[in-house]
Amino acid sequence: MTKRVMVTLDDEQYEILKGIKGVGTKDAEKVRNILIAYFSEKGYVKEASRYDRMKDIEPYRYARFTWGRDISVTGEASRLSEEFDVRPINTPEPSESEVAVHKTDRKEAIIKADTVGAIISTFRAILYQKEKAPFTARDLKLREEILFLYPRTTPSPLPIMRSFEPKFVVENLDEV
Repeated sequence: MTKRVMVTLDDEQYEILKGIKGVGTKDAEKVRNILIAYFSEKGYVKEASRYDRMKDIEPYRYARFTWGRDISVTGEASRLSEEFDVRPINTPEPSESEVAVHKTDRKEAIIKADTVGAIISTFRAILYQKEKAPFTARDLKLREEILFLYPRTTPSPLPIMRSFEPKFVVENLDEV
């Protein structure tokens, strides 16, 4: 949305405006650009930052699966603990009277990089962010590890309940 503003200048101010070169060709364009430059100099205009690229992006959430190949949660958590923060999730042991599909596959662990975390189980991993932020090099490494371990986007070979990877922004790695 644009607004029009009428500005009144005396003869001396108008002569100064006419003599200014490089900020526009028309008088209105010159006044607008000078005003924006003044606001920017005084700190009223927010400078573009790397987080402005994220305005249309939600926090990252992405589920991946395996088909018929169970992951050793304990083994992978141990291997990934060399590079990432790993914490096991305490789950109750199954009882003999319990009727559940995956009652023997309840081991889970949380693996955290900088802004991205992953909850891994024997057949599913969920990559997530609590708050949207650009991915760091460690975040990308965790994402690659999880996508390698859990190569499928659906929980079964049937093409139903597909998981689509959301958009994400990568931090400028030169700044790291």
